[in-house]
Amino acid sequence: MNDEPTYRSSHTRDGYGEYYDETIFSGYQGDVWARYEEPLLGEWLAAAVDGGATVALDFACGTGRVTEVVDRHFATTVGVDVSAEMLARARTRVPMATFIEKDLTAGDLSSIPRADVITSFRFFQNAEASLRHQVLDVFAEVLRDDGELIVNVQLNGEGPGGFVARGRHRFLGHAVKTMTHAELEGLLSEHGFAVVDTRWYGFWPRTGPYLADVAGRLQGPATRVVERLSLPERRCAEMFAVRVRRA
Repeated sequence: MNDEPTYRSSHTRDGYGEYYDETIFSGYQGDVWARYEEPLLGEWLAAAVDGGATVALDFACGTGRVTEVVDRHFATTVGVDVSAEMLARARTRVPMATFIEKDLTAGDLSSIPRADVITSFRFFQNAEASLRHQVLDVFAEVLRDDGELIVNVQLNGEGPGGFVARGRHRFLGHAVKTMTHAELEGLLSEHGFAVVDTRWYGFWPRTGPYLADVAGRLQGPATRVVERLSLPERRCAEMFAVRVRRA
């Protein structure tokens, strides 16, 4: 019998909203978000709006970190999640957005608007294979024909952190999920989507709770070294994000 929690159950357990915010806004994750992810997300969203986009859907929006950035750009912002606790925090953070507590894979999508842009951060790497496919089927239905997805992976399987995670899994049994660009690209392709832009970031390896401030200060120099030496970004980056359109 497999007692490992599913993606849905892990994100709906009591107290997870507070734990989630503490994790994503502090240490290595918080530093990378502030230095790279938030500015990149803003850049891509602004480009979509310049192209005529008006409606955005933030899928698995959690406590509203990404939704808050989306709402700065879009006339209509909708966040969807299965966790009432996390959505309560999101509503406080982004009071002008619309939030819906719903499992989009459960059927009726009549309450979900057709979207010009769908954002989905910290989802595909962690979700089970079957759930990934179910969600992409929903995206194919909800996304407008000329719309785009913005998706990230927070532990690149080809980067230093991914290498360590695989080693810990193999020798110590610590199950930490990773995802490579090729794996994500193949998954998207199965559902009629194609990656049109990729950004790699987090070139200083993660240190867990240790030396987080030092790791933050070294992100900039590490990025410049990778660029100056033309090192393979996919091998050096801890994370990546992609813009995706219909193939």
